[in-house]
Amino acid sequence: MNKVLVTVSSTQAEGTESLSQEYRRMPGQYYEKGGARYLVYEEPEGESGRAARVVLCLRTDPALTLQITRKGESRTQITLVPGRETAGIFETPFGNIPLRVATGSLDILEEACFFKIAGEYVLTMRMTEGQETDVTSRITVLVEDGGAEG
Repeated sequence: MNKVLVTVSSTQAEGTESLSQEYRRMPGQYYEKGGARYLVYEEPEGESGRAARVVLCLRTDPALTLQITRKGESRTQITLVPGRETAGIFETPFGNIPLRVATGSLDILEEACFFKIAGEYVLTMRMTEGQETDVTSRITVLVEDGGAEG
């Protein structure tokens, strides 16, 4: 595993209303296995300040795919595939909320000492029967060499 420095910036909006903007920089680990590239890091979760573990799994074959799994007080799993809609799940202590993820774009920029993943998607949450909420999200993940291998 390689130690890396992970910078995540994300914005979420519902309609024209901005819901949140986040910028975080934290240590992480990067490795390749079975034709996929994995990025693992922890970020603070909600007001509790407890850590949530995030695993990004990036595949380029047969198609560009980014699976994001977040485990903490709740668990979320979504998959981004450019131009496609996929199913996801948001598991909470109070029950599960099904998700639909329509990915508009997903790009990878690779340089000698870093790579960047940028994506835009619409996340649809089905809160109750007949009530859905659409959240448009943009995420950028910058991965830089973080030092010696671990």
